[in-house]
Amino acid sequence: MLELLKSYQAKAAQLDSEDPLKKYRSYFSLPKDPKSIYLCNNSLGLPASAALSKISEQFQNWVEFGAEGWFKDKSNWYNSYDVPLNKPLSNLLGAKYHEVIVMNSLTVNLHLSHAAGNISLHLHDWGIDFAVGCSYKYLCSGPGGPGIAFVHESHHDKDLPRFSGWWGNDPKTRFKMQLQGEFLPFGGAYSWQVSTPSILSMIPLMASFEVFEEVGFANFRKKSELQTASLLELLESVSSTYLKPPFEVITPKNPDQRGCQLSLLIYNDCKQCLEKLEHNGVICDFRPPNVIRVTPSPFYNTYHDIYEFVCHLSKSLISM
Repeated sequence: MLELLKSYQAKAAQLDSEDPLKKYRSYFSLPKDPKSIYLCNNSLGLPASAALSKISEQFQNWVEFGAEGWFKDKSNWYNSYDVPLNKPLSNLLGAKYHEVIVMNSLTVNLHLSHAAGNISLHLHDWGIDFAVGCSYKYLCSGPGGPGIAFVHESHHDKDLPRFSGWWGNDPKTRFKMQLQGEFLPFGGAYSWQVSTPSILSMIPLMASFEVFEEVGFANFRKKSELQTASLLELLESVSSTYLKPPFEVITPKNPDQRGCQLSLLIYNDCKQCLEKLEHNGVICDFRPPNVIRVTPSPFYNTYHDIYEFVCHLSKSLISM
Protein backbone atom coordinates (compact mmCIF):
# COMPACT_ATOMS: atom_id res chain seq x y z
CA MET A 1 0.00 0.00 0.00
CA LEU A 2 2.77 2.42 0.92
CA GLU A 3 4.48 1.66 -2.40
CA LEU A 4 1.25 2.68 -4.11
CA LEU A 5 1.27 6.00 -2.27
CA LYS A 6 4.86 6.75 -3.25
CA SER A 7 3.68 7.36 -6.79
CA TYR A 8 1.80 10.39 -5.46
CA GLN A 9 4.82 11.93 -3.78
CA ALA A 10 6.17 13.48 -7.00
CA LYS A 11 2.71 14.72 -7.90
CA ALA A 12 2.41 16.45 -4.52
CA ALA A 13 5.81 18.09 -5.02
CA GLN A 14 4.76 19.32 -8.45
CA LEU A 15 1.47 20.73 -7.15
CA ASP A 16 3.34 22.55 -4.38
CA SER A 17 5.88 24.02 -6.81
CA GLU A 18 3.08 25.27 -9.08
CA ASP A 19 0.87 26.53 -6.27
CA PRO A 20 0.13 30.26 -6.85
CA LEU A 21 -0.61 30.69 -3.13
CA LYS A 22 2.50 28.97 -1.78
CA LYS A 23 4.08 32.18 -0.45
CA TYR A 24 1.21 32.68 1.96
CA ARG A 25 2.34 29.75 4.08
CA SER A 26 4.99 32.11 5.45
CA TYR A 27 2.27 34.59 6.40
CA PHE A 28 1.13 32.28 9.21
CA SER A 29 2.72 30.97 12.38
CA LEU A 30 2.95 27.18 12.23
CA PRO A 31 3.87 24.58 14.88
CA LYS A 32 7.62 24.63 15.57
CA ASP A 33 8.03 20.88 15.12
CA PRO A 34 8.91 20.45 11.41
CA LYS A 35 7.29 17.01 11.46
CA SER A 36 3.98 18.40 12.66
CA ILE A 37 1.09 18.37 10.19
CA TYR A 38 -1.71 20.66 11.33
CA LEU A 39 -5.05 19.59 9.84
CA CYS A 40 -7.42 20.80 12.55
CA ASN A 41 -8.49 24.07 10.94
CA ASN A 42 -12.17 23.19 11.29
CA SER A 43 -11.65 23.53 15.04
CA LEU A 44 -9.09 26.33 15.34
CA GLY A 45 -7.22 28.12 12.58
CA LEU A 46 -3.58 29.09 13.05
CA PRO A 47 -2.64 32.75 13.53
CA ALA A 48 -1.46 35.14 10.86
CA SER A 49 2.14 36.04 11.72
CA ALA A 50 1.36 39.75 11.67
CA ALA A 51 -1.06 39.29 14.59
CA LEU A 52 1.70 39.20 17.19
CA SER A 53 3.29 42.52 16.20
CA LYS A 54 -0.13 44.14 15.92
CA ILE A 55 -1.11 42.95 19.39
CA SER A 56 2.24 44.12 20.80
CA GLU A 57 1.70 47.55 19.27
CA GLN A 58 -1.72 47.96 20.81
CA PHE A 59 -0.54 46.54 24.12
CA GLN A 60 2.10 49.26 24.17
CA ASN A 61 -0.57 51.85 23.36
CA TRP A 62 -2.52 50.53 26.34
CA VAL A 63 0.58 50.97 28.51
CA GLU A 64 1.34 54.47 27.19
CA PHE A 65 -2.14 55.93 26.92
CA GLY A 66 -4.39 53.92 29.23
CA ALA A 67 -8.02 54.93 28.75
CA GLU A 68 -6.94 57.68 26.36
CA GLY A 69 -6.11 54.94 23.87
CA TRP A 70 -9.78 54.91 22.91
CA PHE A 71 -9.42 58.33 21.33
CA LYS A 72 -5.66 58.94 20.93
CA ASP A 73 -4.28 59.47 17.41
CA LYS A 74 -5.67 58.14 14.14
CA SER A 75 -5.26 54.52 15.23
CA ASN A 76 -7.47 54.97 18.30
CA TRP A 77 -9.61 52.08 19.39
CA TYR A 78 -12.89 53.96 19.16
CA ASN A 79 -13.23 54.42 15.41
CA SER A 80 -10.30 52.83 13.57
CA TYR A 81 -11.41 49.18 13.62
CA ASP A 82 -14.71 49.25 11.75
CA VAL A 83 -13.44 49.41 8.16
CA PRO A 84 -10.51 46.93 8.56
CA LEU A 85 -12.93 44.39 10.03
CA ASN A 86 -16.30 44.95 8.38
CA LYS A 87 -15.14 45.52 4.81
CA PRO A 88 -13.35 42.16 4.43
CA LEU A 89 -16.08 40.42 6.45
CA SER A 90 -18.76 41.73 4.11
CA ASN A 91 -16.71 40.45 1.16
CA LEU A 92 -16.42 36.98 2.69
CA LEU A 93 -20.10 36.76 3.57
CA GLY A 94 -21.41 38.19 0.30
CA ALA A 95 -23.01 41.06 2.20
CA LYS A 96 -23.22 44.82 2.10
CA TYR A 97 -20.91 46.71 4.41
CA HIS A 98 -23.68 47.83 6.76
CA GLU A 99 -25.13 44.29 7.04
CA VAL A 100 -22.25 42.79 9.05
CA ILE A 101 -20.69 43.31 12.43
CA VAL A 102 -17.88 41.79 14.50
CA MET A 103 -18.88 41.68 18.14
CA ASN A 104 -18.70 39.80 21.43
CA SER A 105 -17.82 36.12 21.21
CA LEU A 106 -19.87 33.24 19.90
CA THR A 107 -23.11 32.82 21.82
CA VAL A 108 -24.96 30.46 19.48
CA ASN A 109 -22.95 28.00 17.41
CA LEU A 110 -24.99 28.36 14.24
CA HIS A 111 -25.00 29.27 10.57
CA LEU A 112 -21.61 30.72 9.72
CA SER A 113 -19.21 28.90 12.04
CA HIS A 114 -18.12 26.31 9.46
CA ALA A 115 -18.95 28.43 6.42
CA ALA A 116 -17.28 31.84 6.79
CA GLY A 117 -13.83 31.77 5.23
CA ASN A 118 -14.47 28.26 3.94
CA ILE A 119 -17.07 28.33 1.15
CA SER A 120 -18.46 31.03 -1.12
CA LEU A 121 -21.34 32.89 0.51
CA HIS A 122 -23.86 35.36 -0.90
CA LEU A 123 -26.00 36.13 2.13
CA HIS A 124 -27.45 39.36 0.78
CA ASP A 125 -28.44 37.96 -2.63
CA TRP A 126 -29.80 34.79 -1.05
CA GLY A 127 -32.14 36.89 1.06
CA ILE A 128 -30.87 35.50 4.35
CA ASP A 129 -32.52 37.35 7.24
CA PHE A 130 -30.04 36.82 10.06
CA ALA A 131 -26.90 34.74 10.57
CA VAL A 132 -24.32 34.43 13.34
CA GLY A 133 -21.11 32.51 13.77
CA CYS A 134 -17.60 32.37 15.12
CA SER A 135 -14.31 33.55 13.65
CA TYR A 136 -11.80 31.24 15.31
CA LYS A 137 -12.04 28.42 12.78
CA TYR A 138 -11.35 29.32 9.15
CA LEU A 139 -11.03 33.05 9.88
CA CYS A 140 -8.11 32.39 12.28
CA SER A 141 -9.01 34.88 15.02
CA GLY A 142 -7.70 32.71 17.88
CA PRO A 143 -9.25 30.71 20.75
CA GLY A 144 -12.63 32.16 21.66
CA GLY A 145 -12.23 34.92 19.05
CA PRO A 146 -14.94 37.46 18.25
CA GLY A 147 -18.37 36.49 17.01
CA ILE A 148 -19.68 37.66 13.64
CA ALA A 149 -23.23 38.57 12.67
CA PHE A 150 -25.22 39.38 9.56
CA VAL A 151 -28.50 41.30 9.47
CA HIS A 152 -30.09 41.77 6.05
CA GLU A 153 -30.73 45.40 5.22
CA SER A 154 -34.44 44.71 4.77
CA HIS A 155 -34.67 44.47 8.56
CA HIS A 156 -32.63 47.55 9.42
CA ASP A 157 -35.50 50.00 9.59
CA LYS A 158 -37.98 47.68 11.24
CA ASP A 159 -38.96 48.07 14.87
CA LEU A 160 -37.85 44.55 15.75
CA PRO A 161 -37.48 43.36 19.34
CA ARG A 162 -33.78 43.10 20.08
CA PHE A 163 -31.36 43.24 22.96
CA SER A 164 -30.37 46.88 22.57
CA GLY A 165 -27.41 48.01 24.58
CA TRP A 166 -24.10 49.77 24.94
CA TRP A 167 -22.15 50.10 21.70
CA GLY A 168 -25.22 49.41 19.61
CA ASN A 169 -26.22 53.02 20.11
CA ASP A 170 -25.28 56.04 18.01
CA PRO A 171 -21.61 56.94 18.65
CA LYS A 172 -22.46 60.63 18.42
CA THR A 173 -24.60 60.39 21.56
CA ARG A 174 -23.22 57.20 23.12
CA PHE A 175 -21.54 58.86 26.08
CA LYS A 176 -24.56 60.92 27.07
CA MET A 177 -25.92 57.75 28.66
CA GLN A 178 -28.53 58.82 31.25
CA LEU A 179 -28.90 62.20 29.52
CA GLN A 180 -30.29 60.43 26.48
CA GLY A 181 -34.02 59.91 26.77
CA GLU A 182 -34.17 56.79 24.61
CA PHE A 183 -31.96 54.28 22.82
CA LEU A 184 -30.78 55.70 19.52
CA PRO A 185 -29.46 52.83 17.35
CA PHE A 186 -26.20 53.13 15.46
CA GLY A 187 -27.87 51.97 12.25
CA GLY A 188 -27.49 48.80 10.16
CA ALA A 189 -26.12 45.66 11.77
CA TYR A 190 -24.21 47.91 14.17
CA SER A 191 -27.47 48.41 16.07
CA TRP A 192 -27.29 44.79 17.24
CA GLN A 193 -23.92 45.27 18.95
CA VAL A 194 -23.87 44.63 22.67
CA SER A 195 -21.01 45.73 24.93
CA THR A 196 -17.59 47.24 24.35
CA PRO A 197 -15.57 45.35 21.71
CA SER A 198 -12.53 43.40 22.84
CA ILE A 199 -9.78 45.23 20.95
CA LEU A 200 -6.98 42.75 21.61
CA SER A 201 -9.22 39.85 20.52
CA MET A 202 -10.08 41.58 17.28
CA ILE A 203 -6.49 42.17 16.20
CA PRO A 204 -5.71 38.56 15.10
CA LEU A 205 -8.90 38.63 13.04
CA MET A 206 -7.80 41.87 11.41
CA ALA A 207 -4.42 40.31 10.56
CA SER A 208 -6.12 37.30 9.01
CA PHE A 209 -8.52 39.48 7.03
CA GLU A 210 -5.57 41.30 5.49
CA VAL A 211 -4.37 37.99 4.02
CA PHE A 212 -7.86 37.10 2.79
CA GLU A 213 -8.09 40.46 1.04
CA GLU A 214 -4.68 40.04 -0.60
CA VAL A 215 -5.33 36.49 -1.77
CA GLY A 216 -8.94 36.95 -2.91
CA PHE A 217 -11.50 34.40 -1.81
CA ALA A 218 -12.01 32.97 -5.31
CA ASN A 219 -8.32 31.96 -5.34
CA PHE A 220 -8.57 30.58 -1.80
CA ARG A 221 -11.59 28.48 -2.72
CA LYS A 222 -10.02 27.20 -5.93
CA LYS A 223 -7.04 25.85 -4.02
CA SER A 224 -9.32 24.38 -1.36
CA GLU A 225 -11.19 22.38 -3.99
CA LEU A 226 -7.91 21.12 -5.44
CA GLN A 227 -6.61 20.14 -2.00
CA THR A 228 -9.70 18.20 -0.98
CA ALA A 229 -9.79 16.52 -4.40
CA SER A 230 -6.17 15.40 -3.91
CA LEU A 231 -6.94 14.17 -0.41
CA LEU A 232 -10.00 12.30 -1.62
CA GLU A 233 -8.03 10.70 -4.48
CA LEU A 234 -5.34 9.46 -2.10
CA LEU A 235 -7.87 8.12 0.39
CA GLU A 236 -9.74 6.26 -2.33
CA SER A 237 -6.46 4.75 -3.53
CA VAL A 238 -5.80 3.41 -0.05
CA SER A 239 -9.36 2.17 0.35
CA SER A 240 -9.21 0.31 -2.98
CA THR A 241 -6.43 -1.97 -1.72
CA TYR A 242 -8.75 -3.60 0.84
CA LEU A 243 -11.42 -6.21 0.21
CA LYS A 244 -13.22 -4.65 3.16
CA PRO A 245 -12.04 -1.02 3.54
CA PRO A 246 -11.30 0.04 7.14
CA PHE A 247 -12.77 3.51 6.64
CA GLU A 248 -15.28 5.47 4.59
CA VAL A 249 -15.20 9.10 3.48
CA ILE A 250 -18.64 10.40 4.49
CA THR A 251 -18.15 13.92 3.08
CA PRO A 252 -19.84 14.51 -0.32
CA LYS A 253 -17.57 13.89 -3.30
CA ASN A 254 -19.10 16.80 -5.19
CA PRO A 255 -16.78 19.78 -4.48
CA ASP A 256 -19.79 22.12 -4.56
CA GLN A 257 -21.16 20.29 -1.54
CA ARG A 258 -18.09 20.42 0.70
CA GLY A 259 -15.63 22.90 2.13
CA CYS A 260 -12.06 22.35 3.37
CA GLN A 261 -12.99 19.39 5.57
CA LEU A 262 -13.23 15.67 4.85
CA SER A 263 -14.75 13.37 7.48
CA LEU A 264 -13.54 9.79 7.75
CA LEU A 265 -15.66 7.14 9.43
CA ILE A 266 -13.17 4.62 10.92
CA TYR A 267 -14.72 1.18 11.33
CA ASN A 268 -12.29 -0.27 13.87
CA ASP A 269 -11.04 1.57 16.98
CA CYS A 270 -11.07 5.14 15.73
CA LYS A 271 -9.53 6.47 18.92
CA GLN A 272 -6.49 4.21 18.59
CA CYS A 273 -6.09 5.33 14.99
CA LEU A 274 -6.16 8.95 16.12
CA GLU A 275 -3.57 8.28 18.82
CA LYS A 276 -1.23 6.75 16.25
CA LEU A 277 -1.67 9.76 13.99
CA GLU A 278 -0.93 12.13 16.87
CA HIS A 279 2.17 10.12 17.75
CA ASN A 280 3.43 10.86 14.24
CA GLY A 281 2.79 14.57 14.53
CA VAL A 282 -0.61 14.74 12.79
CA ILE A 283 -3.05 17.13 14.44
CA CYS A 284 -6.62 16.54 13.33
CA ASP A 285 -10.05 16.27 14.92
CA PHE A 286 -12.03 13.43 16.51
CA ARG A 287 -15.79 13.16 16.88
CA PRO A 288 -16.96 10.20 18.98
CA PRO A 289 -17.51 7.47 18.43
CA ASN A 290 -15.68 6.89 15.15
CA VAL A 291 -15.12 9.96 12.97
CA ILE A 292 -11.82 11.72 12.21
CA ARG A 293 -12.10 15.14 10.58
CA VAL A 294 -9.25 16.31 8.35
CA THR A 295 -9.11 19.94 7.23
CA PRO A 296 -6.25 21.35 5.14
CA SER A 297 -6.06 25.14 4.92
CA PRO A 298 -5.30 26.66 1.50
CA PHE A 299 -3.29 29.35 3.27
CA TYR A 300 -0.63 27.20 4.90
CA ASN A 301 -1.14 23.48 4.25
CA THR A 302 0.80 21.95 1.38
CA TYR A 303 -0.02 19.07 -0.92
CA HIS A 304 2.92 17.32 0.70
CA ASP A 305 1.12 17.67 4.05
CA ILE A 306 -1.85 15.87 2.51
CA TYR A 307 0.37 13.13 1.10
CA GLU A 308 2.14 12.68 4.45
CA PHE A 309 -1.16 12.51 6.32
CA VAL A 310 -2.46 9.70 4.11
CA CYS A 311 0.85 7.82 4.53
CA HIS A 312 0.55 8.10 8.32
CA LEU A 313 -3.09 7.05 8.19
CA SER A 314 -2.19 4.00 6.11
CA LYS A 315 0.54 2.97 8.54
CA SER A 316 -1.84 3.43 11.46
CA LEU A 317 -4.49 1.25 9.86
CA ILE A 318 -1.97 -1.49 8.98
CA SER A 319 -0.64 -1.64 12.55
CA MET A 320 -4.07 -1.91 14.16
